[in-house]
Amino acid sequence: MMNTALLLSGSDKAIVLRTDYSNNESWNAVKAVSASPVGDFAANLMFVEDSSFDGVGPAELEQALEGKSKSPFIFLADQATMTGSGYPMLCLDLSDEPGSTFRLIASQAWSVENNLSLGNMDFRDFSSSLDGSGVFRGFKE
Repeated sequence: MMNTALLLSGSDKAIVLRTDYSNNESWNAVKAVSASPVGDFAANLMFVEDSSFDGVGPAELEQALEGKSKSPFIFLADQATMTGSGYPMLCLDLSDEPGSTFRLIASQAWSVENNLSLGNMDFRDFSSSLDGSGVFRGFKE
């Protein structure tokens, strides 16, 4: 059973929720890469590691958090994150279009978190800027 109270704690940080426990080395890399500042910018993240979320998918999580989350989104570090090039985390929309998702490489966590948290951009701005493999890798200049 999921411990959703952890995700509803009211923190002002964006949550990166570990949902795959197959590779601790990859999880440590996800944390390091996504928390690394890029120039003057850094993601404001809280890493949640609780095995009650092992294998939980976005639909199940969205349903469990429906109408309860103060955050407009959550990042999931799932199997694709742990095994994919650039650690492509899943961003789950909990606000504008609940249940919508897109992937972003961990090094772009700052861009997504900063802009979604401040309301500078919305979920569609990112989901419409994916590369050919369906992953947000940053905006093209």
